[in-house]
Amino acid sequence: MNKRDFYEKAAKGLATSTLLYNVDAVVHVEDWDDIWFWQQLLPKYRAGRYKFIPATMNEKGNRTTGCTQCLKYRDFLSQKFFICIDSDLRRLQGEILSAEDGVLQTYTYSWENHCAFAPRLQ
Repeated sequence: MNKRDFYEKAAKGLATSTLLYNVDAVVHVEDWDDIWFWQQLLPKYRAGRYKFIPATMNEKGNRTTGCTQCLKYRDFLSQKFFICIDSDLRRLQGEILSAEDGVLQTYTYSWENHCAFAPRLQ
C-alpha cells in the first residue's frame, strides 16, 4: 500500500470510529497539550461531542505527533474527522489552509505565533 492510500484508509477509519466513541467527530491535534485548548474553543463555534487524538500511526507503524503528522490527512478530512493545528509560519509563507477543508488552525495560540503575526503585536 502506498503512503497516500495508507492515509486515506486511516482517515476513513477515524471518521467511522465516531460510531464507536459515540461522538460527532474525531479531532486530530498536534499533541496532548493542545487538547485542552481545542476542547474550550470548538464548542463555541460548533456544538457537538468530540474525541481528541494527539497522535496516530504513520505509514511505518510508528506513533507520531505534530503538525506534519496531522497534515498527512489533509486530502481526506471530513465533518467526522478533521485536524486542529497551530499555523506557525504557514500563513506567513502563503500556504492556504481552511476550516472548509477540515483544517482548523490558530494564529496566536502560543507566544511564538503571537509575535510572528505582525497585526497582533503591541
